[in-house]
Amino acid sequence: MALRDILDKQATTIEYVLHTHGLRASVDGGRLSPRLAHFHVVLPQGVRPTVMSPLVDEIAEALGVVSCRLAPGDDPGVYL
Repeated sequence: MALRDILDKQATTIEYVLHTHGLRASVDGGRLSPRLAHFHVVLPQGVRPTVMSPLVDEIAEALGVVSCRLAPGDDPGVYL
């Protein structure tokens, strides 16, 4: 499986977890660093990034990774 396919599947998984909690956010790209994949999550207007905090462990479990963390983005949204 190509790296692009893996990243697309992970983005879909993130969106699925958020949607199951009624949060209609979308993953709009991201970037790779040597050790991490950063996904840009675009939140609906008026939704604060802090609503994602309780979901971080569930997202990590769904992705099959040890942990995830939130980081503020330059524009509306957050990096996961």
